[in-house]
Amino acid sequence: MTTRAMDRSVILLIVLAVIAVLALGFFIYRQVGIRADLLESIEVEEANVAAAKTRLDYLQDLAARSDEMEESLEIMSRLIPDEPLEDELIVQLSAEAEAVDIGLIQIRFDERSEGEGYVEMPINLSFEGRYLQAIELLKSLADSERGIRIDDIRMGRGSEDLPFLSITVRGSVFYAGN
Repeated sequence: MTTRAMDRSVILLIVLAVIAVLALGFFIYRQVGIRADLLESIEVEEANVAAAKTRLDYLQDLAARSDEMEESLEIMSRLIPDEPLEDELIVQLSAEAEAVDIGLIQIRFDERSEGEGYVEMPINLSFEGRYLQAIELLKSLADSERGIRIDDIRMGRGSEDLPFLSITVRGSVFYAGN
């Protein structure tokens, strides 16, 4: 072979080697870029998984407490029903007075006022009985199924002589008033 042909072969070989090195460098550069994108995607997905796990833990905690929450809701529904249920309240108060052997004289409902998400129903109760019976009645009202807030208690001489007292209780009951 002549030197000229050899020079051409060497030049062609060098050009091909340079092209191969450049192509290899380009592919390596692309792979590094793809790897960086994949690592970034992995980090994002790991953050999403962590957030989903936190949410799942929260939901599992709520599910575990659902019985407790339903029981609390049931208690609250009895304390503050959706409707005024005056008739049931009268029956309840009469039964509580009878249970402690005190005379229920009068139940009077006053003008209602609306609050945020509830309606307040003022109530005045008049009883007649002995002091210890009145204390038992107040304990019974505090533990009753219907929530009763007692604002004022007045005691005075009853229609009969002592030890009978006239007891007036001013308070409020509530309902949701949807």
